[in-house]
Amino acid sequence: MRITILFILFPFLLHTQTTSDGTAFLTHALVTVDSSLIVKSYETVYFPWIEEYEFRTETNDFDFQEQEYVLRLSPSTARKRKAQARLYSLLQARPDVELQAAFCDKSAQVHADWLSLYIIDIQLKQLDALNKNLEDRSRVYEKYMGIYKFDFQKLVEIEQNKTDLNLKQFSLNKERAYILAKYNLGLQEFDFSKFITTDDILETLANDKRMVHSNNLIEDAYKLDMINAEIDLEKAEQSQILDYVQLRYSGPHDDQFKERLSIGMGIRLPNDGNRKLKLKELQLDYDRILADQEMDKQDAEYKYLEIKQELQESLEVYNYYQEQIQKERSQLKNLSAKITAEEGYNPISILDIEERAISNDVERIEILEDILFDYLDYLIRSEKLCSSELNNFFEKL
Repeated sequence: MRITILFILFPFLLHTQTTSDGTAFLTHALVTVDSSLIVKSYETVYFPWIEEYEFRTETNDFDFQEQEYVLRLSPSTARKRKAQARLYSLLQARPDVELQAAFCDKSAQVHADWLSLYIIDIQLKQLDALNKNLEDRSRVYEKYMGIYKFDFQKLVEIEQNKTDLNLKQFSLNKERAYILAKYNLGLQEFDFSKFITTDDILETLANDKRMVHSNNLIEDAYKLDMINAEIDLEKAEQSQILDYVQLRYSGPHDDQFKERLSIGMGIRLPNDGNRKLKLKELQLDYDRILADQEMDKQDAEYKYLEIKQELQESLEVYNYYQEQIQKERSQLKNLSAKITAEEGYNPISILDIEERAISNDVERIEILEDILFDYLDYLIRSEKLCSSELNNFFEKL
């Protein structure tokens, strides 16, 4: 995780500057979650060569001259100490799946809000264009009053359409203000000049090399490592032959020639059924996690391929639609030139052509909006969005 001091400045910059791009918006929105992903500090633990010190003493009929002392040491082994160190390091390095999932959800929400701001910006411009078209129509119809046999219902419809446009405009502005308030941002303009195109999405799909690293798979891999470490420790304990080393000292203490000092040791020949049962249980857990992991991989792969295919089909439809409306726009442009060349032409015909072009663009943006949110879903399912890097996947690099 890379966090720089510059992140602290983003809230101030976003409140003071008039225009922000997607990177500034994303960084400001994610910096709180990102800075909570603090690098853990790991403690070094020494695993001793002597695992247990045991001191015993006893006397016979309270004859302290015959007091006996026994010191017993239970040693470890190099293999056992290594297995203990590995298990402890894994315990410290446990992945914080919940925190990573929270970051993933937050990242998806911020990208969705950035998409919404982009679409709202386009839709507001479209509403302005439609509203201007209605104003021009209204002025033309007002000139026709008293000159031609005029249908006043047309002016009524224009006013009704203006009201509908104003309501949509108000709703979009409220939605935009809500998104900005969610991230404690003041009213401002955004620079969408670097926003990705459908060609960029197609290129990403064509060059995509998916790497599976979902939270479930990461957690499963960790569990497998833990089981392997526990198995290694169990085997190390079973393979230990030397159980203890013992030093025995006994009296009488008033005659050093009769004092006795002896050294002994204990040998283990492990044949514990409980230990064998423990190893079998760990192996069964290992096999079960492997089976679940394979099912998770297959499920993730299926969902990934499904959304990828849906996205490719939607892009084909979008490109075909865009091709058709471009042809229509070209033809209507030529027709407009011919109409305006005629003396005394009807301006309503030109306004009808303009309205048709705007309506086509409105429908195009509706299709594009679905594609962009499908692409967001694709980024989520392909695990790209859940990386801890602060990347705006909807902005060109």
